[in-house]
Amino acid sequence: MSELNLLEPSFNRQTLSNLLSPDLSSDKLPTLESLYAKVSLLQLNFSEFITVLLEMPIWQQLALQKPNFSDLCLDFSHEVDHLYKDIEIEPSYHSRKHFIEVCLSTHLLVLQNETIENHENNAWFLTPDQCWYFLLSAMAHDVGHLGRANHSPYEQELLAINHLNRFLDSRSFESKHTCKGITKQIILATDPKDRTELISRVQTSDTISSQDKLGMLMVEADLLASVLPIKGVELGIKLSDEIIPHDEVLANFIKSSQGRLGFLQSVAFLSAQSQQLGLDQILKAAIFQITQ
Repeated sequence: MSELNLLEPSFNRQTLSNLLSPDLSSDKLPTLESLYAKVSLLQLNFSEFITVLLEMPIWQQLALQKPNFSDLCLDFSHEVDHLYKDIEIEPSYHSRKHFIEVCLSTHLLVLQNETIENHENNAWFLTPDQCWYFLLSAMAHDVGHLGRANHSPYEQELLAINHLNRFLDSRSFESKHTCKGITKQIILATDPKDRTELISRVQTSDTISSQDKLGMLMVEADLLASVLPIKGVELGIKLSDEIIPHDEVLANFIKSSQGRLGFLQSVAFLSAQSQQLGLDQILKAAIFQITQ
């Protein structure tokens, strides 16, 4: 495994391990704000973050149940770093920092899996396979992002899927075809144009499909940090900075109060995992903060 040799001098592996085991029993909002702020300051590669993430007890336990996936995720994280090694300036928002933050969100949601009441009979409960598909999709979902809006349907999402599929094609494992199919559907769910329809299906369906469950969780992980009152505003500015060379009007709208309110009102946290984290209440509070 890679050494954490690119981190600031005061940092060590245990520091990140501690951050990945937050106490979310109370005061969830300030804890989450602090967690994302601290992780965003770390000077580390994507693979270095994933190395420590996979050492956490939940992923060690899942690796015992599905041993191939841990090495698959670790190797893909190195592949991502290799892809970006010659890129001097990454997109302001859709960078490896974003990949790390979304994988952190995925980790927090997976941690809630065992805390769901009557979890084995709860439609939101994730099987070990689904946890790994979720993490791998989170790792890949914006790889190769061009730093602008889609010019054709699913343009950025298909770029990410193609990067992941090329990696998966280089590996030999029994469930490769299934893995490619499921991760593709999860990543496609992150297209903002599909968000309203996905939310509507989840809210109105008597039973949630596996595809919609994983898609909804992926969207929640993708947007978790962006709804936080402090971190979210910071990310909105980064997204605006990224878009301004391509669409100045949209960029200015994104960082306006009206733009942020529109974004927040387009989001929903519906999974049992996100509700365990109190994200539905955090979202309501963020909207209230703007409208009061």
